[in-house]
Amino acid sequence: MENLNFVIVFLSVLVFGLYGWKKGREEMFVALSFLFPAYLIKVNLGISFSLLEILVYETAIFRIVELIGKKKFKDDDFLKTYKEKWMILVYFFFLTGILGLVISILKYGFDWQYINFSKSFVLMPFLYVMSLFSFKPISQEFLKKLMDSMLISGIVIAIAVLLQKFIWNAEIVSLYKISIYLTPITIYCLLIIERNEEKSSLLQRFWSNISKFIRISFMHKRIYFYWLTLSVLVSALFFMCIYTNWMAIFLGFFFYIIFKDGKLNLEKIIAIFAGIVLFMGIFSTQFQNVNPKMGLKNNLFLPIRMEVWQNSVNMIKDNFLLGAGFDNWNLFYEKYLNNKQAYYYPLLSTHNYFSTFIEVLLNFGLFGLIFLIGIVFVSFKKVFSSINQAKLQLVLGSMLLSVVFIFFFYSGYFQEDLVLQFWLIVGGILGVRNE
Repeated sequence: MENLNFVIVFLSVLVFGLYGWKKGREEMFVALSFLFPAYLIKVNLGISFSLLEILVYETAIFRIVELIGKKKFKDDDFLKTYKEKWMILVYFFFLTGILGLVISILKYGFDWQYINFSKSFVLMPFLYVMSLFSFKPISQEFLKKLMDSMLISGIVIAIAVLLQKFIWNAEIVSLYKISIYLTPITIYCLLIIERNEEKSSLLQRFWSNISKFIRISFMHKRIYFYWLTLSVLVSALFFMCIYTNWMAIFLGFFFYIIFKDGKLNLEKIIAIFAGIVLFMGIFSTQFQNVNPKMGLKNNLFLPIRMEVWQNSVNMIKDNFLLGAGFDNWNLFYEKYLNNKQAYYYPLLSTHNYFSTFIEVLLNFGLFGLIFLIGIVFVSFKKVFSSINQAKLQLVLGSMLLSVVFIFFFYSGYFQEDLVLQFWLIVGGILGVRNE
């Protein structure tokens, strides 16, 4: 298996490099969004690397060589993005990651897990977002290509989920992480449909497109592709049966509908709330029939989290300023366990903080959490300041809101595809050119 992975990685890097050489660095970067799930393929090169990591490094090297050849690093206009005030938050956030690596080694000694963690969640996302900003000004067209490419990766994952459920009759692996990845992608697909067909109600458009789809190939009109894609994504999420993701989707859609016209629309707000209540009522009654195993876990949704968060309080107090070091959940959580706890089972021993904000605080320290919150705040500020100029940024703002909502209840940052998805959304909001 290791030799097979090595061959796959080698051929992938070679083909990806040739593609970038022929098509250009911009198309290479677009293709990278489709390859976010490539983190699943691992190869040991002395230390473990994922295929996604290697492709991000390759893309960054290609881009740096191109920029040196064009002498862009001496161009004040090119450097303008990197001198923006909000970039201070980005720089200092990644610096807290480096500080976390140093603290981990000084406090607990050298361990390769610290190196693996830092290259996956400090170096790789830093190179990715710096490469993204090198295309400044990011055009709406380029940004849409990036998002469409990520959408296609979501289709592939959703189809794999449905195959696992119905064809292979197997339990869905990495269910929570997959659902987190698919949630903002589903919002993007839904809102692209909303943007392209605004003249009639969503229900009218749905039935209209279903009837047209029977007669016309969806490839003849791009909107049919989005409708079909949305159906696949929604089906996959439905059979994964996780309440939080549906709440996040409704929240993102609600956010977009409210602000897309720059004013509140009472009728739309009432209609959306009625839809949420109706859907959740149906979903709740049918939940056990769709996925009985997930029924138990969702019934324990808040009790488990409350217990983990309570146990994490003393851990946070003792490591408040600088964090507990990289990836030390198992070392520390056992120390702070409540002897009377009722819900400790294997799920709690898999580095699961049940909150990204706690996760960032304990890995990157207090300053890392402050800078991350600052980056999210600045992103939403940019969305609100450009609502009338760039509707695509409002779509990205809706996606970011759903991600932040999920951050409260899940560890949704420290996985390679999720961290790049987060920085793609944030980078798209902050770096895009208003048109």
